[in-house]
Amino acid sequence: MDIKEAPYAQWLEGVLRDMVELEPEQIGLCVLMKDGASATSYYNCAATDKALMAHNIYADSILDVVHENRHWINSDDEEDDDEG
Repeated sequence: MDIKEAPYAQWLEGVLRDMVELEPEQIGLCVLMKDGASATSYYNCAATDKALMAHNIYADSILDVVHENRHWINSDDEEDDDEG
């Protein structure tokens, strides 16, 4: 496949432009395929760098879950205020 034809080509180009401006020393890339398999590739990463990247991705996912469920969280807080 020509990368220019990929549905994510424009997004990937923008991400790479933004990342290059940050002058990274280590880079990690992970992709998920339709069958659920994943592939990873790293530039200049030690095990600790990979662990830090994994932690940051995990933290992002937790923030996404909190954001997506904020209405439930807010309603629980309001119920607690009514009880107290």
